[in-house]
Amino acid sequence: MSQSRNLGNVGDGIVRFADGTIQSTAASGFPSVNPTYISANTTAVINTYYVATTNLTLTLPSSPTTGSTIGFSNQSNTRICVINNNGSNINGLNNQLTVDVLGVSFYLVYTSTSKGWILV
Repeated sequence: MSQSRNLGNVGDGIVRFADGTIQSTAASGFPSVNPTYISANTTAVINTYYVATTNLTLTLPSSPTTGSTIGFSNQSNTRICVINNNGSNINGLNNQLTVDVLGVSFYLVYTSTSKGWILV
């Protein structure tokens, strides 16, 4: 397979190959995963990497523990996807996260009840 472009800047990288497949090459401390492609609103499962193929809402788990991770990539060809915080803070704020950049990829790591999920 030939690599056609980098989808993000998460650790060692999130890459899309010419045949359209996506692979995460995990940085130290992050799980190496096969992405889960989603095309409808979804409730996230801890330690899963999601690739959105349409505009949708990804709801974070309701009872995360310290060190839990969720990966996300907006490959929707639309500008808006939403990360629903499901009662936990994101970067210290009790708000949902609107993802309005095409092709952006990131991880959320749960740190504490006060900070909640942080973007890395």
